[in-house]
Amino acid sequence: MKSIGVIPARIESSRLPRKVLLDICGKPMIQHVWEKAISSDLDDVIIASDSQEVIETAKNFGANVYLTSQDHQSGTSRLVELSENIKSDLYINIQGDEPLISPYIINELIQARKSCDSRKVFTAANQNCTDEDYLSPYVVKVVTDNIMDALYFSRAPIPYFRNRTGSIRPLKHIGIYGYTYEGLQCYKSSGPSLLEEAESLEQLRFLENGEKIRVILTQYESIGVDTKEDLTRVRQILGSIGGNL
Repeated sequence: MKSIGVIPARIESSRLPRKVLLDICGKPMIQHVWEKAISSDLDDVIIASDSQEVIETAKNFGANVYLTSQDHQSGTSRLVELSENIKSDLYINIQGDEPLISPYIINELIQARKSCDSRKVFTAANQNCTDEDYLSPYVVKVVTDNIMDALYFSRAPIPYFRNRTGSIRPLKHIGIYGYTYEGLQCYKSSGPSLLEEAESLEQLRFLENGEKIRVILTQYESIGVDTKEDLTRVRQILGSIGGNL
């Protein structure tokens, strides 16, 4: 089974402009992401961007690149374009602003696809959902059925504990996805859905159109860089260990 990691990278960001090119321990952020990804079991890793500056930077540190259209509103949309020109059994969407991404979670998604050929979309969650996470609209939660297919994703606290009994633990969604080609075509053909627009969560497009999303439980903890404070934290973490995990 061939698997390709795709790192969608746009240069514009409202909260932290040009963040994928910002320096972390002597390397642009996107290079840290790429170095973690290529140490996984992926057959190839491609940086996909509509920015010529990002493309040239990526080429300079040895990455494979793909110049996309400028019309995309999401990373998944960039994957759709790439998948129509580069064939694979699995495309893993790796966020370009997660320089601490673990190769192990990438491998977990690859294994999930090998173990389940009846699903077209895969993602991850962990049980490290604190009370603060549970209440925060910036942390996405997910609830699943008994076989770990997603029932719903939300920025709201789900499930709602009317009676806090039993052993249910809230699951914190981790924003990494694995798609088959058919899964990406489903995303393309469906168009934005009402729930997707209401919650600003593109994965709801699949659920609203009846497509299953398999969720894997992982120990991995995500640290995305969205603010200057996030950037400082990541710089401190990588700086304390010589710039590499």
